Amino acid sequence: MCVLQPAEQAAGETGETTTGGSVPDGQKPTTEDTSADKSAESPKSPKSPASPGSLAPASKRRLFGPADNTAEAKAKAKAAAVEPKAKAKVKAKAKAKGGLPKNGVKLYYYPARGRGEQIRLALAATGISFEDVSFDMSDADAKTEFIAKCREQGGNTTTNIPMLEVKGKFFTQSLAILHYVCDAGGLNTETARQNYQVENTIQAVEDLRTQSYKPLAMFGGGAKEKEVFLELLPKHLGNLERILGDRKHFAAGKLTAADISVYDLLDTMIETQVPGILADKFPKLAAFREKMSKIPGIAKYHESEQHKKLFAFPPL
Repeated sequence: MCVLQPAEQAAGETGETTTGGSVPDGQKPTTEDTSADKSAESPKSPKSPASPGSLAPASKRRLFGPADNTAEAKAKAKAAAVEPKAKAKVKAKAKAKGGLPKNGVKLYYYPARGRGEQIRLALAATGISFEDVSFDMSDADAKTEFIAKCREQGGNTTTNIPMLEVKGKFFTQSLAILHYVCDAGGLNTETARQNYQVENTIQAVEDLRTQSYKPLAMFGGGAKEKEVFLELLPKHLGNLERILGDRKHFAAGKLTAADISVYDLLDTMIETQVPGILADKFPKLAAFREKMSKIPGIAKYHESEQHKKLFAFPPL
């Protein structure tokens, strides 16, 4: 394709030549571009200087003009709209690949709520059916056999319970299992700050959970331990209410392991030991507990015989 020089292009656009026409006698033909003079005489506003590429004939300019830019913009917009969907599909596939099976999951623990309950709640909240594998608490030999079997399967030299079985693989340590179930079920976080919020909340829960066992008679507690616990309780609950603030969740603006852990503490330990304390003195925690109890999976689990038959701690 022949490319015109700038001067020739300008002349071509105005329909004039720089050397044609009659010249008065004695005056040499000029090679200067007269388009400027014509432009000055024309009522149209002067055009701004243009690059060589923009001075191509109109029929060719359309190949590179606004129509082409519009098509390019549409293509970019389409790609931008498709990209999030593609990423979402990748995340969904990764989640499905690393998720827990809907059936066949087993939890090994005492026939009680205790430290196994937060794992049960996480499984229920994420829609995972599970089987409680336990023993008869009144049979000492059955307990010994159960603990020995769990020690062998779990691999640790301790009791290994609560212990989770998934597709023939065994997972131990209650908090590690809690995180595993929540991550596999999509109740995970995305940033280091959010991870900190989850862990900070769970550690605050563990501080109070440890204290809540001490006044129980089955663990050697008595009047003194009860007095100490009741004195410490408002400080710990106040700290949890401070962390929650006016938010609906403890971390990441969504349901996470932190919420499961706090709810388990409030529902399994605090409200059973000191009934009514949340509604009387900690309304935000009371509202949080109520909201958590209405999560479909958790509500269904609470109504099941599987949950109702578990041993619960008595009031102090």
